[in-house]
Amino acid sequence: MSDTLRENNILKCLADEKSLFMVRSIHKGLPVTITGMKLSRKQYYHKLKMISDANLIGRSSGRYTVTSLGRVILGLLDSLEVALSKDYWKYLVIDNLTNADPPMPVGERTRIISSIMESKDMTEALLQH
Repeated sequence: MSDTLRENNILKCLADEKSLFMVRSIHKGLPVTITGMKLSRKQYYHKLKMISDANLIGRSSGRYTVTSLGRVILGLLDSLEVALSKDYWKYLVIDNLTNADPPMPVGERTRIISSIMESKDMTEALLQH
């Protein structure tokens, strides 16, 4: 399977609300049932196969578990949710500073971004062009 196809399969699983709910529930050790998901039997097993084929979950001792890749993806999603909820206004400020006319000196922009962002990873991503 090509990397692009693999990435597309993972993104499809994450974009599907029910599939993502299944992965998160399995990760938390919660039961995922057909009736609880309000899916037909065909839909339920199709989603399980889809997230299994994307290597987000696997079977171990007759139970579904989240794979290493699945745990990494869930961790990234948690970081994304924080970035979207807690830091959203900071991104708006940074965009306004970046698009200022006249342009803000790079050193000043770097200092401001470093001071308002708590995550070093996010700071580094924002400072790259």
